[in-house]
Amino acid sequence: MQSHLSAETRTAPLTLRCECGALIGADRPRTLVELTRMHIGEFHPDIDSNVPADLILAMAERSGSPEGRP
Repeated sequence: MQSHLSAETRTAPLTLRCECGALIGADRPRTLVELTRMHIGEFHPDIDSNVPADLILAMAERSGSPEGRP
């Protein structure tokens, strides 16, 4: 779990900041969805970890894009 929450996450093309402050990063949308669901399952068990992919991607930011969206 620590690998996707490291300092290098800030340079990932796709990032999502959880309300708890965790920064989740990935190179591809599918990977971001998987890592986010893992994070939710591990750190927020009261939330269903099967969050829809489109919702996760809507909350993500893409580095380098003008609006910060994927």
